[in-house]
Amino acid sequence: ILYNLTNNITLTAADSGSGTNYVRIVGARNAVTGALTTWINRNSRASGAACFRIEGGDGYSLEQMRLSGSSDGVYFAPLDGSHRLVGLELLDNNGWAVNASQGRTLKVTMDHCLLWNNGGGVYHYGGYGGSSLTVSSCTIVQDWGTGIYWNYSPVVLSNNIVVASGSGTRCLDWSSFGSVVSDYNDLYVEWGAQLSSAYADLVAWRAARAQDVHSLSLDPLFVDDWNGDFHLQSTGGSWHGGAWLADLANSPCIDSGDPLAP
Repeated sequence: ILYNLTNNITLTAADSGSGTNYVRIVGARNAVTGALTTWINRNSRASGAACFRIEGGDGYSLEQMRLSGSSDGVYFAPLDGSHRLVGLELLDNNGWAVNASQGRTLKVTMDHCLLWNNGGGVYHYGGYGGSSLTVSSCTIVQDWGTGIYWNYSPVVLSNNIVVASGSGTRCLDWSSFGSVVSDYNDLYVEWGAQLSSAYADLVAWRAARAQDVHSLSLDPLFVDDWNGDFHLQSTGGSWHGGAWLADLANSPCIDSGDPLAP
């Protein structure tokens, strides 16, 4: 179901849950194919436009939706609280897919999300203390801009695929490094992109910051990324628009995640 918006979906303190009792806003998936069937299109890329604009409150969990056609897919105004983004697909937003650049004590957790064809992936600001950004099992593909950008934030990155393509594009970047724990990711750069503005590639990043000891920097071999299919190729079979079909290669990302991850 496609929902074409004329205004932001705005959440305020009156809608609030808590960090242990989330207000869940959950879309739907096709029971057979697993494809997301709830699609929210903002229809405006003007400054301030967002599919979801979170202006106040705590404990929001946005799940299983496709969010597109906006400046920011999800925007967090200056606020406190703990929030989750689970199973979202964010695409064709000309700002950040997830913009938490104005947060105060703002904890954002992302899990199993797909971000592609956005101006930037994730921006998190943690300058007030008590904030954090956790990104796990997400795929972020950038042809420009930065995949994950933080400022002072404590950051945990695990089991992600982050692809940066083209000159000036970065997998990761920051304005103030903060506390970072990053491992078991595929941080792949191609066509003149860099891992960050400070470090050209995984070797330099690992040597300087002692991060991503078990990570890769290899082409993840998506099935058809040009057409939005980010399943991993597998000779054992991958999902091709309604059927399992064998591919000619195996993605290096298969079985390369943290063996202790749930």
